[in-house]
Parts: sequence; C-alpha cells; structure tokens
Amino acid sequence: ERLPAWWPVAASAALTLPLVLPMLLELVGIAWRLDGWTQLALATPVQFWLGGRFYRAGWKAVRAGVSLQFRAPAEGPVASNYDYRLSVPGEIKVPETATLFQALRIVPGTSPCGYSPDHLFDPKHLSKELIVRNWRPGDRFWPAHTKSPKKIKELLQERHLAQPQRKLWPVVVSGDEIVWLRGFPPPAGLRAGGGQESVLIREVAIEDNGKE
Repeated sequence: ERLPAWWPVAASAALTLPLVLPMLLELVGIAWRLDGWTQLALATPVQFWLGGRFYRAGWKAVRAGVSLQFRAPAEGPVASNYDYRLSVPGEIKVPETATLFQALRIVPGTSPCGYSPDHLFDPKHLSKELIVRNWRPGDRFWPAHTKSPKKIKELLQERHLAQPQRKLWPVVVSGDEIVWLRGFPPPAGLRAGGGQESVLIREVAIEDNGKE
C-alpha cells in the first residue's frame, strides 16, 4: 500500500524539530544544544532525501563554453520545432499534432464534403512541395476577410490558447509564404477560380488505432 502524500512533510518535521528546539529554548533562557554529529544525522535525510525532489525541480547550472549559465525549471515537457515535407498531391503524418495533413487535387465541378470553395487553392500559387511546420516567432499570415497580414503570435493570442498548444500550432508554407494556418481562412489572393482544377489543404485527426 502506498504511503500518503503528506508523509515526507511529516517525516521532515519530526527530524527538524530537535534542531529547532534549542533555538526556541534560548528564548526562555535555557541553553541546550545537540552535538554536531547528531545534528548532521538529523539534517542529512531532510536535505538530500526528503528534500531531493525540490533540488531536482529547481534551477540548473549548465556549462556553455567557458561560462556557467543558470536555467529556470521547465514547466512540463518542452515543445520542439518540427518540419515535414508535403507533396502536392500527397499526405504526411505529423506526430507532434497527432494529425494527418493532405494536399488533394480537386477536379472542376466537385466540392469536398465539409469544405467551402473559399478553402480551395489555385495550384499556380503553390509549390509542388509544401512544408508543414509549427509557427515561429516573426511569422505572419493574411487571413481572408482581413485588411492586411498579421503576426501569427497575435492571431493565436486572440484565441486564448495555452502555451504548449500554441507552440505546436501548425502552418503550411509554400516557398517563403505561409499559405495555411489552422483555424483561419486562407488568403483570398490564393483562392482558385470557378471551373478550374484546385488544391485542398486539410488536416485530419489520427485515431488512436492508427487509422485516419
């Protein structure tokens, strides 16, 4: 049976009390003190065993060349950048978002279920190979129905997303331009005209059983 969560605090208090007691007794004029070895025996488990988890979670000193840097503890796992190549047409799994990205060619006269014509790209505005990645500081995107491009950081802040989720938010890049951003309509200037072949970029959730 597992010990209750409060037991380290109780054990620390019991071991620390004899060390604190002499200081309290001095307030009433009583001089009493434990010998050094006894104090060491009581303090060691508190510092290095019961208190070890606080040291492991605290600031860390890291040597960088000839300098010593102090780093704050990370809050949860650190999200890392990712980059994947997506052919047109083609698809690619992105483990970081647990989704599948697809670039589908759409023939004139058809419209994918659940997608409006506003989501269809003119192929001449897209590279033959796209890049699926998370957004980076300085990235800008021009959603349809807006006056000008805006920093993606500001667009995501308006959605009030949690920091870990915001860090991994995906974009699709064609050449040097971000043409797709999850949750936002693509730029109006990249849309396909009526009666022509087009490209649909979409993100599909990957089910736990590995099937899309």
